[in-house]
Amino acid sequence: SNSVVSGASTSITANIKDAYNNPLLLSTVTFSTLGGTSTGTITATSNAGGGTYTANFTALVAGTAKSLRVTVDGALMTLAVPVTVVPGPASSATSTLTISSSSIASGSSANLVATLRDLNNNLISS
Repeated sequence: SNSVVSGASTSITANIKDAYNNPLLLSTVTFSTLGGTSTGTITATSNAGGGTYTANFTALVAGTAKSLRVTVDGALMTLAVPVTVVPGPASSATSTLTISSSSIASGSSANLVATLRDLNNNLISS
């Protein structure tokens, strides 16, 4: 599966050709996702010319793989590419640090628990 870090964007490209390997120049092409628990957004598709169509996928919530799919002139293509959103770097805005006691006597100890999350609140496991 292809991985995208939460908060990052990646380009999606489809080269669309007919049965005779000729580029389809004026097709309506859209990208979508299906399945999985990862989430993200897809921008509108741009026609880059020569049968090449592009969009951007911005990763949000980490989870299991989604299938990126392409629809050409209303027909869903059978090929799909798996993509998984993975947590980004730890963020102080969403991470927490807790201590087992608010008062610690000299010579005693306490437990500190750090819960690290990225900017989109995805849990970062150790």
